Amino acid sequence: MLVRNGSTIFRIICAVVLAIVASRFDFGYNISLWIYVVAYLIAGVNVVKKSLFDILKGEFFDENFLMLVATIGAFVTQQYMEAILVMIIYEIGEILQDEAVDDSKKAIKDLIDQRPRYVSVQNDGMVTKAKPENVTLGEVIVVAAGESISLDGVIVKGHGNIDFSSLTGESVPKYLKEGDMVYSGGISKDGTIFVKVTKTYSESTMSKMLKFIEDADNQKSKTERFMTKFSKRYTPVVMGMAFLFVMLAKYIPFMERVKRACMFLVIACPCALVLSLPLCFFYGMGLCSKCGVLVKGGIFIEMLSNIGRIMFDKTGTLTRGEFEVVSVNALVKQDVLKIAAHCEASSNHPVAGAIKRAYGEDIDYDVLSDSREIAGRGTSCLFEGKTVFVGSGRLMEENNILVPDEVKGVGAIYVAYDGDYIGNIIVADEIKKEAKDLIQDLKKDNINVSMITGDNRDVAISVANELEIEDVAYEVFPEDKASIVKERMQSESVAFVGDGINDVLPILTANVGIAMGGIGSDAAIEASDVVVMDDDVSRVGRVIDIARMTMRTAKANIIFILLVKVIVLILCAVGKATMWEAILADVGVSLFAIMHATRELKVG
Repeated sequence: MLVRNGSTIFRIICAVVLAIVASRFDFGYNISLWIYVVAYLIAGVNVVKKSLFDILKGEFFDENFLMLVATIGAFVTQQYMEAILVMIIYEIGEILQDEAVDDSKKAIKDLIDQRPRYVSVQNDGMVTKAKPENVTLGEVIVVAAGESISLDGVIVKGHGNIDFSSLTGESVPKYLKEGDMVYSGGISKDGTIFVKVTKTYSESTMSKMLKFIEDADNQKSKTERFMTKFSKRYTPVVMGMAFLFVMLAKYIPFMERVKRACMFLVIACPCALVLSLPLCFFYGMGLCSKCGVLVKGGIFIEMLSNIGRIMFDKTGTLTRGEFEVVSVNALVKQDVLKIAAHCEASSNHPVAGAIKRAYGEDIDYDVLSDSREIAGRGTSCLFEGKTVFVGSGRLMEENNILVPDEVKGVGAIYVAYDGDYIGNIIVADEIKKEAKDLIQDLKKDNINVSMITGDNRDVAISVANELEIEDVAYEVFPEDKASIVKERMQSESVAFVGDGINDVLPILTANVGIAMGGIGSDAAIEASDVVVMDDDVSRVGRVIDIARMTMRTAKANIIFILLVKVIVLILCAVGKATMWEAILADVGVSLFAIMHATRELKVG
């Protein structure tokens, strides 16, 4: 911070020294005046430049112009030290804001610092250096102990503890082995791992995070946008009132009127609001980053603080999405598991993966043809020339296949062969440990909770009952999820939390879309407003707490700033305030508001 603001600090010191010299030594009026002018220009060069540029563009009604007019007026009334002090304290406030914003982005800066300039690529047994941007899909990179992982991929050799704290906020490294996914931004703590690249550098997790942060600066909250518009209208009104005071208060000597008008302008300057409000949102986003959640703009911090309902996808969000086959129940002689595994051969659904793992043998594609995935229902194919359906009860109903009532159950995947039901496969998906605590905490915070899933009724009700979620929509097609979200949005502000490509529409539809980045699809992450960088759903609750704390701090600052300004304006109007009180009501309050935001949100 000191290095970045070194020139500003030097200017402030020079201005202070010159002002003290002019006030302490008798150089004669003219020389002392010029020393004051030089000190003023050194301290206020940024404000003067901004004001002059804005005037040339015809956009001069902002806080800089107000400060310029007020301090020039102070010079006219021979309040030289006060005018210089206004500029000095304003510059100190700018430095404090820079420091606070830098601190709020520290998690992201740490991530940038970890970005390797070169990576080790293995080709034909040889290891060569290459830029991450030049590594192609399928190549194998070598990550030694202590090195940062530059590209997303899967471990093909080696094992060790990987530190993902800069991505997820988790302080404890994860032990990963062959077959496990690793993400750019992680650091290998021990041992060497060989990673097969699955995403190019531009599509890697770290690159996307950095892009999201850059975009976030352009996403102003409604409060920030209101203050920007407010200051543009507010400034001419304040200047008009000061001018009227000078013209109409004939019972007060002219120079005294000018003096009070200058104090009025200093007091009314909206610097405190303009500085402290963006800082609150920067800090809020910074806190979210530190706990492993990426918020793509201050506007979403504000919207999260007002959320009335959170709607969760089930699989991969409230549950782990790691299915296992519990049992296989066959009515006939056919090998139900073999038939189901072949039918699910080309599907990437977690249930399909569980069935294929349970089968454990190679798929014979010679007996398989016309494989199709039916969104939200299951799969179909021709197996040995016979039509096979594997999936939900709805899939069976749509194809006129009768499933006996006695075999229906939670987690049942039905299998039909040549028009007849032949058995079912029971799969189980573990509920995340943190999900139940999250639901209870949200309810305590008066946030309504819903669950939407494409899964069958029995599974959905079972999970909802365990998590104590009363509002459940099951067997919902992907395209219908958005309609349900839109319906709820008619009466309350809604956030939707999901992870899969079938969650993209509801994520886009909701007031705030939240994606589970650890296991979520790229489409869901791109569409979302908030990204949880791992699969810990409890972070959703933490982000809402941060958002509410951020808005409380911002509102407290607004109330305090306006209250002080109103009191001192009244004192100024009746002649009971000096320029020192005016300075206190402007830059002094600005510094307090900045420190308040910094302290409150650091503690948070």
